[in-house]
Amino acid sequence: MNMMAIITQDQFLYHGLRTLFSDGRVTRFRSISEFSAINSKASTVIIDLMCGDGLSLKQAKKIGKIDAEKIFLLSAFRASRMTTISPVYFICRSIPPASLRQLIISPQNGLTIREPVFSVTQLEVARQWYIFQDDIKTAAHLSMSPATFRIHKYQLMLKLRLKKMCHIIKTDFHHYVTDTDSAAQK
Repeated sequence: MNMMAIITQDQFLYHGLRTLFSDGRVTRFRSISEFSAINSKASTVIIDLMCGDGLSLKQAKKIGKIDAEKIFLLSAFRASRMTTISPVYFICRSIPPASLRQLIISPQNGLTIREPVFSVTQLEVARQWYIFQDDIKTAAHLSMSPATFRIHKYQLMLKLRLKKMCHIIKTDFHHYVTDTDSAAQK
């Protein structure tokens, strides 16, 4: 096995993967930006969306430029319509280690797709709404009309089964929309 890169801030996950792949070389990066800056070549890239940068439009573009045999995104959801040059697989972060190892070393690409599925735009709508918590300010920041924003927000609420958008903080999805950099600037 060639080099494997893991992008996470979770020490336990990193050390678990190093133990799991003792025969291979596992390198840890703290962010997608750090990985991109080094321009490291890896056959497999694992990105932990919960303990990392999350998945914003900017991050999705960076992931799309990664050239690897496989990219695994550890997540509780799947994003659709991501433009990438490498195959991207969304897998549950709580996957058993033996199953994760099998997925990584397996040459076939027959991985099952889980629900729910969000578009990258819906993820950005959730992230920006979380930051501004106001429909008009969020729509303006995203350069959308308020009507378009409401459509994206409504679709997101349907998928998450929310009665009010503010209930997003009570879901597991909350961890994926929080952005520590943006929250610090607020």
